[in-house]
Amino acid sequence: MAGRCSMNSEFKLPLVLLRESENEMKEIPNSRLFNDSQYQKTLEKWAAAIFGLGYEEYVSDCKIKIIEKEQDSADFILRSNNKDFPFQLTERQREGRKRGKLYKEREKDSLKTEPYSPEEGRIKGPQWIYEAVDKKAKKYPDSEKLSLLVHINFGANKLERDKIVQKLGEFENSFFSIWLVTNHQICSVFGNSEVGSIEGWGNISTIIPPQFFKNKVMS
Repeated sequence: MAGRCSMNSEFKLPLVLLRESENEMKEIPNSRLFNDSQYQKTLEKWAAAIFGLGYEEYVSDCKIKIIEKEQDSADFILRSNNKDFPFQLTERQREGRKRGKLYKEREKDSLKTEPYSPEEGRIKGPQWIYEAVDKKAKKYPDSEKLSLLVHINFGANKLERDKIVQKLGEFENSFFSIWLVTNHQICSVFGNSEVGSIEGWGNISTIIPPQFFKNKVMS
């Protein structure tokens, strides 16, 4: 398998990619980072790097190449054991959350808060993830060689992988593989002998983000 990429992108170790994205983000106010589309690739770079760190911890050594071309079906390429696996990336937030609007409001009122309901995330999370995967499956109906990574960005008390696997059963053959990553955990929903799998949530122990960056990503 192979994916197309721009000439200014190259394969990098996940930790190198993570530090690059951190350095890019620390100079950008949240009100711009999460509202301006020009920073979309920076956000994708961060999520792909977190995934790569988890992958190399639980599956195999790897490198990652970020795809710059917006028209390409892959957002990044995972290279492991001399094989290239193209990945599409999507983020899933809490239903109804308007992060960009929130950060703009916080520029005027630093005490502006939003609901935090991890129990709702535990109960409704599988459905929210289903909706994210379903949207991608409809956009890429011939995606048997394309893996999907869902970045879960909502609070949840012990999000149950088994329930997610059951909920996503209809998509088992829609993508080459399906993976989930939070800000510090990783698992596979549907893996295989080529790209590997993680049967359960794994904590990504190599993530040691600077405090400023942790605040950006987790809030």
